[in-house]
Amino acid sequence: MGQAIAVRTDYTAGAVRQLAKREKDAAQARRLLAIAAVLDGASRIEAAKIGGMDRQTMRDWLSNILLLPLPRRASELNSQENIWRLMRQNWLSNRIFKSFDDIVDHCCYAWNTLIEQPWNIMSIAKPDWAAISQSL
Repeated sequence: MGQAIAVRTDYTAGAVRQLAKREKDAAQARRLLAIAAVLDGASRIEAAKIGGMDRQTMRDWLSNILLLPLPRRASELNSQENIWRLMRQNWLSNRIFKSFDDIVDHCCYAWNTLIEQPWNIMSIAKPDWAAISQSL
């Protein structure tokens, strides 16, 4: 008999189904529905059928998932927070704004300057420590 699959408990089956409902990629939506079925107590075989794969493929797919334990509420690990930090440090800090429109103008300038530098966004959104390597 196979071993049980360790499943994260920070999402409920209903929450995973909501993620699947919003997912635009059909294959990813099927995988999310398979995970929701596992959370509901379905067997591997049932979950594999829902996910559109055989049991071995599902086992291989689940064994290739690497969960990185991250501290809760760590803003330095949040890409959106890091992008705002970059904008504040480079284009929005140490300013006295004269009006609301002045704030909007400076924010627009900062945003437009940032999107002209896609390498900055990529370096923030995809840190080196989160790189995933394929092991055979």
